[in-house]
Amino acid sequence: MEYLHLGDWLNYLEAHQPETDIELGLSRVGAVANVLALRKPADLCFLVAGTNGKGSSCVFIESLLMAAGFTVGTTLSPHLTHFNERIRVSGSPVEDGLICQAFNAIEVARRTLGSSASQGVSQARKPPHLTYFEMVILAALYVFKAQSVDACVLEIGLGGRLDAANIIHPDVSIITSIGLDHQEFLGHDRETIGREKAGIMRSDVPCVYGETDMPVSIGASAESLGAILYRMGEDFEYSVKTDSWSFKSNSGVSFDYLPLPLVAPINAATAIEAVSKKVLLNLDHVRGACSKAGLPGRFEQMHDGVLNLVIDVAHNPHAARFLLAQMGECPGRTVCIAGFLTGKDVAGIVKILNTVVDEWIFVDTGSDFVSGRAQTGIESAELANANSDNATHRSVHAMKSVKSALNYCRNVTVLPDRVVIMGSFDVVQQAHEITKPR
Repeated sequence: MEYLHLGDWLNYLEAHQPETDIELGLSRVGAVANVLALRKPADLCFLVAGTNGKGSSCVFIESLLMAAGFTVGTTLSPHLTHFNERIRVSGSPVEDGLICQAFNAIEVARRTLGSSASQGVSQARKPPHLTYFEMVILAALYVFKAQSVDACVLEIGLGGRLDAANIIHPDVSIITSIGLDHQEFLGHDRETIGREKAGIMRSDVPCVYGETDMPVSIGASAESLGAILYRMGEDFEYSVKTDSWSFKSNSGVSFDYLPLPLVAPINAATAIEAVSKKVLLNLDHVRGACSKAGLPGRFEQMHDGVLNLVIDVAHNPHAARFLLAQMGECPGRTVCIAGFLTGKDVAGIVKILNTVVDEWIFVDTGSDFVSGRAQTGIESAELANANSDNATHRSVHAMKSVKSALNYCRNVTVLPDRVVIMGSFDVVQQAHEITKPR
C-alpha cells in the first residue's frame, strides 16, 4: 500500500488507526524504528514530557537551538489547523510529500516484520499494529533523519515511560510539570503520574524539572535511574519585572533584562536550563528566542476589533491554576467560553477560575481528532454546577459553538471587558477559524 497524497494517508489512519486508540508500550513502535534505524535521528535529542507546558517549552528550545546555528526538527501535538504542524523543521511545518514518503517507508517496514523464517520454513505472522501517534512519531523521526537535522525536540504525547517518543535516547530530558490529567492511563495522584513521566530519564543524562513543587517520585526515580536532576527553584530560577525578566542557573549561566517572552517565563526558563546543558548560549540567542518562540493557544492575546480575547488550551485544574496566574485582574468583566472533552474535571477547573470569571458559557466539543470524546456544552455546564460552590454568584449557561458564544459576547460586553476562550484543542481551533484575518 502506498499513497501519494497526505489526505489519503490521513483518511487511512483515521479509518484503521484512529487517534482515539491509545495502546501504551514501546515494543511495536520500537521494532519498526529498528528496521528504519530511527533510534537516533539527530546528534542532539531533547525529550520533553509534562502535564502542561510541553509545547511552549519545545518551541522555546527549538528557537534557542536555531539561534545558536542548529537545524532543528520538532514534534508538537496536537495540531490546530493542519496536520503538518505536528512535524517541524527549523520552525516550519514540513511539506506533504515528505510526510507521505515517511508513512510509505513505515508501512513497508511494518509489513516486513509481518513475515519471518523459522527452521528453514517461511511462516507468516501478523505485522505489528501501530497507533495514530506511533505512526506520527515514526514519521517525524524519519523526516528528521532524512533532512539531516542537527538536533531534534520531541514532545511526549501521553505519560513518558511508555510513550512512543521514548524509543529514542535523549541527550537531555525535560519534565515541565506534574498535574492530574489522563488519569485512566497514568494514575490518580501526582506521585504515580510523576513516576510514569520520569520514565524518560536516562542514566548519566541531565533531566530538567520545570516547577518548584516536585513530586517525591521524580527525585526517587532520578536516583534509581542514575539521571542528573536539575530543579526549578534549587538549581535554576527566574524573576519577572514589569517589562523584563531574568534567568539564573547554579551552573553560572545567567541573563538579565530579557524581553518578556511570548510563552510563559517559567517554560522559557526551563528551556534555557535544558539547552545550556549541551549548548553555549549567549544573550543574543536568548533575546531572539524571547521575541520569536510563540505557540498558538498558549495564553494567546488578541483583539478582534470588538473584543479583548485570551485564548488558551487549559483543560485540567493544573493548567487552570497556571492560566489564573497569568491572567491577573481585569478592570471590567471576564466572560469565559469553555469546552471540554469527556473525563475532564470541569468542576475543578471552574472552581479555580471563579475568582476572576463573572460569566461562564460552555460550548460543544467535537471534531475529527476528538471523535468519541466530545462533550456538549449542556453536559459541561451540568458538571460545573454539580459543585454548588461553582454556581454561587456566577452565570453558567450553554451554547452550541464558539461562534455563537462570541456573537453573544459582542452584544453583552463592552471594553475593558475581556473574553477568555479555553479548553480542548478543538475549542481553540474554532476560535482561530473565527478570529483569523480574512
